[in-house]
Amino acid sequence: NGGIVILRYIGKQTSVIIPNKINGLYVVKIAENAFADTKVKSVSVPSACREIDWFAFYGCYALSSVHIPSSVESIGYGAFDGCSKKLTIYCESNSFAQKFAQSFGFAFSEYK
Repeated sequence: NGGIVILRYIGKQTSVIIPNKINGLYVVKIAENAFADTKVKSVSVPSACREIDWFAFYGCYALSSVHIPSSVESIGYGAFDGCSKKLTIYCESNSFAQKFAQSFGFAFSEYK
């Protein structure tokens, strides 16, 4: 659909800001297992992203914060399984991400 899908994070940085565009195309999805078992501590999802797939952050035991914009309309099963119990999802009030966090018992905080 003319958008970029993040298939796998291979970087070494623990604080990751995913760009809104790569090679002129919007980042629209984070694929299944894209960040699985990495040592990331914080991730900012871009405002063009619509979907976070199944197990996208599975086993990210160090992940303590993820910023999810209101553009995200789907978060797959087990997306944050095996993450830190201190994980906080930062999102806009009444967004899909807030409803997801509440449904699955994740701490959340509204954007300031």
